[in-house]
This record gives sequence, C-alpha cells and structure tokens, in this order.
Amino acid sequence: MRPLMSRESGAARLSCIVDIMSNIVDAMSRARGERSCRRPRRRAIVGHAAARPHHRGGPSSRSPTASWRPAMRSPIGVTDADGGDDVRALVMWRRLVGLAILALLPFGAGCAGTGRWATPSLPEAKRQVGEYVDSGRYEADIAAVAEKARTYLEPRAHRGGKLAIVIDIDETALSNLPSLRANDYGFIGAGPCDLPRGPCGLAAWIMMAKAEPIKPVLALAELARQRGVAVFFLTGRPERMRAATEANLRAAGYAWTGLIL
Repeated sequence: MRPLMSRESGAARLSCIVDIMSNIVDAMSRARGERSCRRPRRRAIVGHAAARPHHRGGPSSRSPTASWRPAMRSPIGVTDADGGDDVRALVMWRRLVGLAILALLPFGAGCAGTGRWATPSLPEAKRQVGEYVDSGRYEADIAAVAEKARTYLEPRAHRGGKLAIVIDIDETALSNLPSLRANDYGFIGAGPCDLPRGPCGLAAWIMMAKAEPIKPVLALAELARQRGVAVFFLTGRPERMRAATEANLRAAGYAWTGLIL
C-alpha cells in the first residue's frame, strides 16, 4: 500500500502546483508584453461592475456585440481594458484552471521532488488545459463541487426561511467550450463566430444563444426551485445581451427568480 503523503511533502507539492500556475501567468504576460511597445494600454481593476459598459436606461443604439469584454476577476489583479488577448484567455480559464489544480494535486504533475518546475510554453499550457477538459476530469470535478453545494442546500432548505442561491452564468450555468475550443482556448471578444473551424467571437457566440447547460449546475438549480429556494443569476454580461441570455437559459432548462447583468 502506498504510504500517505507527509505534511512536508504535501506542502512542497502544493507549492510546486502554485508555481506551475504562476508560470502559466508569466507565459501569457510575456505574450502580452510583446505587443506593449506597439500601442498604449489602459489598465482597469476588474470586478462585477468594472470594465464593462452599462445600459440600464433602455435599448441602446449600439450593436449588442460591439466592444464588449467580460468583466471577470483576473488572477493577476488587473487586466487590459483594450487588448491583451492572451491575458484575458487566462481569465476565461479561471474555472478550468482552478479545477485543474485540484486534479493535479494527487499526481504532482510537472513536479520532480521539491525542484522548481520549468516555465511551459503557451502552446503547452493550452494543451494541458485541453487535455484536462477532454479527459473527463473537468466534468467530474464540476460534479463533485455541485454535490458539495447540494449537501449544503438540502438540510438548510429543510429548516425553512427566505432563501436564495446566486449562480454565475459563463462556465458555471452555461458552457462556452465550443467557442473556447474554436479559438484554441484563447479569447476573441469581437467578430463573427465561425464554428467549428473558428475563430469565434465570444459576443457573437453569446448572441447565438446556443450554449449547453452544465448539467450538475442545472440539477442544483432545479433542486433549489423544488425546495422553495429562489434562484438568481449574476453575470458580467452587459445589459444589451439580456434577451439572448434569457433565451439561452430557458433553452438550457433553467428557471429563475432574477437575472442581474
């Protein structure tokens, strides 16, 4: 029988995994830096309300797909407000990579003892993310997290009260994997969506309203409704994408109390 990992070796392995992810960030930052001398960049702190236009006053004359970039937290704290596709690609991966860390921990992938892990090339980093998704580990890890949420929800709902759950949309309720795969796991915000060949602009993809549900999350949302728990969706998508977002959620089988853009 294989002996259990000691606390020291476990800490060393976790440190190594953190180094791996830091190296991926470095690889993308270098790719961004190659463009920095050609044009100025604006830097914006990103969060739920930052780096995205607001159109709450009614219909806009702008195209629903014009100049939209998702306002999502970046693991490096800031993101370019006008460019930096490679860095934003990492932002789009934040759930995939977060789950990938969990998948890598038991195996110490890329770690030799306590030595430092070599910086991967950007193509290799993309290959590893693609392998994680295609292997089925991505779906299995999502299911495991959704199951933890279910085991919390069930007894809490049984006690009663005015309860609600809040669910993100992209890569939580709905999967954008067809778009991500077509772009080789890079981020392309604008332009048409040519599937399966690519490229596929994310805004155009969203307006197509064809994203499939992430099934464990769909089951969790349905369970919440059955238990009398209100379901709210909270997303960084702009208001002009509301109609397409609602249509996609309905087609995917979701019902909700509120949708906050």
